[in-house]
Amino acid sequence: MIFIGGEAAIFEENIDNLVAAVRVHAFDPYLFSEEPDAPKLKLKTRLLSDYAQASKGDMTNENVVPFHENVVKNYANIEIFHCNDEKNEDCLGWITIMERCDNDNLHTRLANESLELEDRKKIARGILSAFEYLGSIGITHCDKKPQNFLLLTENNCIVPKLCDFGLLMEKSGRESFREMGYARRGSKYRNKKALLAGTPGFFDDSDNYFYYIFCDWSSSWALLYRPIDDKEHNQIGEIIKKCDALKILPQQKRSLQNRQLPQQRIARSAVLRKLIDEVTEIISLPEKLKFENDDEQKLKKTLQMSSIRFQFKRIEAMDLQDLTKNVPDQKCTELCVPISVAELIRHAMKKYLSFEDREEFTTEEILITLTMKVFPRSMAGLNRNPNKKEIDFQRNDVVTLLERMSKRTFLNQSGWEMVREQGSFSPPPKSMFQFKKVQLHPAFDHNGPLSVTGAYKLKPNDKPFYHQMNFDHVDKKNNYVLSNTLHQNENMDKSHLRPDLPIKRDNRYANVWNDWTEYTKNGVKTPLIIIDKIECKKWYLLPFAYEIILVPV
Repeated sequence: MIFIGGEAAIFEENIDNLVAAVRVHAFDPYLFSEEPDAPKLKLKTRLLSDYAQASKGDMTNENVVPFHENVVKNYANIEIFHCNDEKNEDCLGWITIMERCDNDNLHTRLANESLELEDRKKIARGILSAFEYLGSIGITHCDKKPQNFLLLTENNCIVPKLCDFGLLMEKSGRESFREMGYARRGSKYRNKKALLAGTPGFFDDSDNYFYYIFCDWSSSWALLYRPIDDKEHNQIGEIIKKCDALKILPQQKRSLQNRQLPQQRIARSAVLRKLIDEVTEIISLPEKLKFENDDEQKLKKTLQMSSIRFQFKRIEAMDLQDLTKNVPDQKCTELCVPISVAELIRHAMKKYLSFEDREEFTTEEILITLTMKVFPRSMAGLNRNPNKKEIDFQRNDVVTLLERMSKRTFLNQSGWEMVREQGSFSPPPKSMFQFKKVQLHPAFDHNGPLSVTGAYKLKPNDKPFYHQMNFDHVDKKNNYVLSNTLHQNENMDKSHLRPDLPIKRDNRYANVWNDWTEYTKNGVKTPLIIIDKIECKKWYLLPFAYEIILVPV
């Protein structure tokens, strides 16, 4: 076994004295049924020798396949169809015999800081060359994570090889690309929105992989995702200037949905080639300009995404008043924080901007932008098959995400601006994103939704877990009524999993910071229970909630 993850497993095989990699790539859950019905499947096998090379710039010849030094070569591909699919239209999966590369990839080398500057330059040139070639024949690769750049050592020279063609835009419509495993076949992949998947931080038309090549790993994270002020921006600018790397900055305004236009892609590629020639040092920020209290080993992980076009199951909650009565079920994705923020953003757009709700700004669409672009470490991903190890390292506090929404990073605009520009039509009015901290207390009431943090202990010796919810209103029984996305947990009482969850507002406030039993501000008192002393199987709230405000400018 070489690798398993996402939708594919890759094995090493010796075939007629050729050491090759064999990828088994499943597109459809039918292939995982407990009793596979083999007679209902049919296979179509194609060989590389059946096709000619697609020349750079060639968009017309039909019987061709990609062939480039920096693109992994597919020697053969077997397409799997259901026998009733007479037109071979909806492929269920691939079995592909591919070129075998080294055991590691660019992600491994960069995370281990084992590449010198000159090696990084050679790799960057090869990757750019691969993308330029693929673009010229109609292929736009949309999952540009470092794991998808394999490395092959030839004559003491590292050659990068682009792999994983499960997620791309293909304009030419060539059947040969699909037959040889370079583009998915099927009616469900004709809509480009169905291809908006991939890895948080690297999906779609992102250049983020390039920043990782010329920065140390933790500096890359900071440049992309750490909110900064003007002073810090200037300090980072001076560091990058000393490395002769100012061309690393994004220089062009992209189209709506943050996607580069073809002419912009060509121009950006030329700028990046100049950067490769000019940069004199690997960019490294001082600790004060990186994320505070962050385990660097955790930053070296990325998430696998099976499909970003995940459709939430919603549960009706009749007791909610301000928020939607159809509450999303987060299932096992650990998405409570970005769901909470996405719901408050939708409410704030209506309240402060009088913005008409449209398909581009549903909770799901905003959630995609938050989790894939704005701050990928705020969640565990829209993953249908979550990996516990991936969930464990996620930063999941609401304040961090709210700060990211209100501030720019060195390489990206504010999270709110990224959300504004996610639609394909006119965005919400220009505005500033602000958030306000609100103290909860036994006499508390509020007009409008708030993001609140719940604490819950399952067993006496367990540590409590935390779950982000949204305050909706106070009912006549002196309860907070909360919009709750946690609907499934076999160890919890069903009444504690309601989508319209009631929690007493008199004495259910947990203190996670110190040993205070009361918090007082401006004469308002909140009774506190030290977190270690909360009762089992009861919901408590942390004493602070957060409100989102959008100020038109």
